[in-house]
Amino acid sequence: MAARGRSADWKRGIRQSSQLIIWFVLFTHVFLNCPEFCPMAKTSKLIFATLAVCVLLMAPLVLAIQTLDKKESASVQIDEALLADLPAGADSLQVTVKGRGFDRDTRFSFYPDYSNKGAIIGTASTWGAANALAIRGDTAFVAAGKQGLQSFDISNPSKLQPLGAAPLVGDNPSAWDLSLVGDIAYVSAGKGGIQLFDIKNPTRIIPLHVVNLPAPTFGIATTPNLAIVASGKAGLHFLDIRDSRSPRLVAQLDLPGHAYDVVINGHIAYVADLKGFLHIIDITDPANPILLHSVPTPGKCFDLDYADGKIFIAGNRSGLHIFDVSDPVNPQWLSSTDTRGAAHGVSVFGHQAFVCLGINGLKIYDVTNAERPSLQGIWDTPGTARQMYLAGRSAFVADTHEGVQVLNIDKITTPPIDVYPTQKAGVSERAGQRGHLIFSSRENILEVLAPDSHAPFEI
Repeated sequence: MAARGRSADWKRGIRQSSQLIIWFVLFTHVFLNCPEFCPMAKTSKLIFATLAVCVLLMAPLVLAIQTLDKKESASVQIDEALLADLPAGADSLQVTVKGRGFDRDTRFSFYPDYSNKGAIIGTASTWGAANALAIRGDTAFVAAGKQGLQSFDISNPSKLQPLGAAPLVGDNPSAWDLSLVGDIAYVSAGKGGIQLFDIKNPTRIIPLHVVNLPAPTFGIATTPNLAIVASGKAGLHFLDIRDSRSPRLVAQLDLPGHAYDVVINGHIAYVADLKGFLHIIDITDPANPILLHSVPTPGKCFDLDYADGKIFIAGNRSGLHIFDVSDPVNPQWLSSTDTRGAAHGVSVFGHQAFVCLGINGLKIYDVTNAERPSLQGIWDTPGTARQMYLAGRSAFVADTHEGVQVLNIDKITTPPIDVYPTQKAGVSERAGQRGHLIFSSRENILEVLAPDSHAPFEI
């Protein structure tokens, strides 16, 4: 946590301003009413009096600006702000501020450090926008927008090495998502359909085949025999990929919305819908998929992941949503979490959910209790975090135009309070509060309570 303070010497400024105005009024009175001091004609006196009134009217504004300038330029030193431990669920935090040059009228700003720059251990530039990635062994494959597919050696996460690349073909294609099956990469290329690449040798990626579909493609999920493609208003397309050299379209399923992403668990497929639905589909017979349920969600569904009988949804500005789908016919909502940023992607590893928040970076939530996810850490990426993959203790993030970012998740610190954006707090008084400061989050307004109501303090 960081803290800032500004010395409030406004009282001193008002006293000085009042004295100045009194002296000016007395001088003007004597100057206009004593002939020995003011041998001026009546017209000149009238002009002078008018000017004096204007000065008096302008004085408060000028003095107010001076006071603000003094407040900004006053010397305040905060040595440290110490956060006291509080029980889980507490809605206020005790903070002890140590420093010099401030008193009970000082204004403070408290804010968490969102950057965690020390967690960044590696980075790699990509030819195009890194929209998605997948990892196999020591190699990461990146869907790099209009520039196609790229591969990187990640054996040393702090020093990624480019290996190979292959362009897309067709009319205005753009690599949006990808999935790996054996030595084949299936790339969802928007208007370019589904494009297949041989990745057996990551240094020499070979284009194999293009499956043209009647609608743009977005998310893709695969099994060894099946690929399911989210195709927006056209719903889902099902591809038989048992012959990877010649995949074929076996079914198309209309959905009431805009299919954006898909994940598979066993004989069930789950679809994120931009119109605010979670679709649950029986794919026991891929040639005849059956829509089991369309569950309304609190907001748009951009991305989703499955783990331990639960579906985790990145709901754009509506945050992170968790559903119990242990019974696919009867899904149950468990929780919704305000992520304080647009949730673009979500990946679950063990008891942790990694939520990509676009320009707001990455947040990690402990979802051991899915009904009450708890924030574990925040990482501010230099670009727009869209998707991530965890390998060991390193998180690889597709950060769009900033390429691939790598962070050591053990270096991410837990912020003391999740307040966004930073709000300034004024010192106020409350009976019985002495020796410490308290601030609480109430509609993003922080309240700071003075430890002493009579004298300047140094705690």
